Amino acid sequence: IIKCLPLLQTDTAKPGDVLIHPHKITHAPDALRGFAVSHARPEPIEPRGARIPYTADMWEDYNAADEATRAMLRERWK
Repeated sequence: IIKCLPLLQTDTAKPGDVLIHPHKITHAPDALRGFAVSHARPEPIEPRGARIPYTADMWEDYNAADEATRAMLRERWK
């Protein structure tokens, strides 16, 4: 994993992902991702100062959104 992580390159078509080539170096990072996902927090995560407890899916959507969409989500989830 120490050798593979520095060699990963960002996929320009999918900014949140990495290229799958060269394929050899993707195995260890994929295993690390699988480990991290299997040990994720099962309870909802609340942002600081939140009025309502966000579910994990709501919080993920909020973090991935641009500022205009965040404003819309805050208004909708009051």
